[in-house]
Amino acid sequence: MKTKFKQALMIVAVIFWGTSCGDDAEDKPESRIATDVTSLTFEHGGGSLQLAVQSNTDWTIDKSGCAWVTVNTLAGSGDQTITVTAPKNTGTHRTGKIILRADDKSKEVDITQYSAVLSFGVPSVSAVLKSNLPITDETHLVIPYSGGIGNESFTVSVTTTATGINAVNNFAITLSAPAGEILVPLSGTPVTAGEATFNITVSYTHPTTGEPVAISPLTVTVEAGATLVVGTLSLSENNLVYTKSVGDNLRLLLPYSDALGIEVFTLSIAVSGEAAPGVVTENVFDVTITQPGNGTIEIPVTGTPYKAGTVNFAVTGDEDSRTFTLDAAEINQSMNATVTDNGKRYYNGAFVISGVMSDPRGSDAPAAGDGATFNNPHMEGEKKHSGGYEYMQFLALEEINFAQTPYSVIVTNTPNNTAGPAGWMEGGARTYKFNLTEGTVSKGEFFYVGGTAKALGGYRNDAVDNVTNWPNVPVGITSMANSKWIRTIAFNGNDGDDGIGSSINGIFLNYHATQNRFNSIAVFKGTAVENNSIP
Repeated sequence: MKTKFKQALMIVAVIFWGTSCGDDAEDKPESRIATDVTSLTFEHGGGSLQLAVQSNTDWTIDKSGCAWVTVNTLAGSGDQTITVTAPKNTGTHRTGKIILRADDKSKEVDITQYSAVLSFGVPSVSAVLKSNLPITDETHLVIPYSGGIGNESFTVSVTTTATGINAVNNFAITLSAPAGEILVPLSGTPVTAGEATFNITVSYTHPTTGEPVAISPLTVTVEAGATLVVGTLSLSENNLVYTKSVGDNLRLLLPYSDALGIEVFTLSIAVSGEAAPGVVTENVFDVTITQPGNGTIEIPVTGTPYKAGTVNFAVTGDEDSRTFTLDAAEINQSMNATVTDNGKRYYNGAFVISGVMSDPRGSDAPAAGDGATFNNPHMEGEKKHSGGYEYMQFLALEEINFAQTPYSVIVTNTPNNTAGPAGWMEGGARTYKFNLTEGTVSKGEFFYVGGTAKALGGYRNDAVDNVTNWPNVPVGITSMANSKWIRTIAFNGNDGDDGIGSSINGIFLNYHATQNRFNSIAVFKGTAVENNSIP
């Protein structure tokens, strides 16, 4: 009995032991996998980063989702630190992930690598800039750069505080290397010496943030270049005589030195003083110096002094037009000259007024005729008188080609001894202009300017020119069409040349018993006439 009890006890013990062994397997810990960070970020230049793996079992790494990185081991067990390496990124911004697995557990780690980001160094100018010297084609703004991929395209714009240097707008750049220099061409001519600041902007932006990439401004010194030295103003001949033409060779002389031969500028000339009337210079005179060294600027002086006394010439440099440095004291030059009266009076014209038809017989206005009596024989068409009978006769004192040497004639009429406020330019019914710009005359030849009728004495008929008042006067029109007519205008239907004078029946006022009426004829050399021009 006792033996049977012992056997039963042993069987129970065996069963209990077997059951305990089975429980140990079921109590094994759950697999786990973790990392110290959830992402790794690489600069575009690449490099290696550490990743701490935390696990209680064996694990593997799957990097198929980020094939461009390498890992020093793709499998391990337990806690371990691994190394993830990314090469230099020569393309755009890129992302991926690696996956760590332990049994049925996994852990993802995001991988990011920036693309190349250009960085710009301190810019410079490739050549020395000098005032008044044009910037050469070889002169560039130099911008060093690095960190690029080598195929970036963008634009560069440049503004500057230096007057005369041209701005650069959207100069296109395409890089051909990851590092190097950007050359931006400069142009223009610095006007003054001193500091010049270049402000540079590029259209390139950070590939990740989208923010503009800045370039530091550049300040350089523009060195003093050429300084044109101007001497004392003088006249080529100082023998001005009252009423005598100064001729074609009189010049204001302005000497200069130290020219580079590239200077371009404008001078303003003013003539004043009691003897100024009749003395003429250009108000604005453009100067271009093409030879280096010393020289003389020659400004033509023309006209005829119509008063004796002192005439002043003042020459001023136009600072806005200059491409060179000129001291303020040197851009204002003046001189006085004396117009003497030797007791003689000179006539300087190429022709003289020798006759005028100011009030021909009959009406000045055109009207229908009633037969040959009113027919103007040199005009075709309807039998009528055309109007426009007034004219002037001139005698040439020398041969004149009006196309080469134009003149102008202005007829004035002043009722009640009252001139218009605009002088020769009054126009309307007060002044009427003829420009003589075509045709030729010989010395001693008479020529005519006036209306289109070209009739000797207007028109006549028996009703007006009866034998009692005008005996032995033929009827009809005597034509002068074959005479030398230099300029005719149908003034009874057209304005005068250059708009001076309105359409009127007659350019001269007729006699009036109670009014002081004055007619005059003024001859000007050239066609540019102002209200105070001297005929």
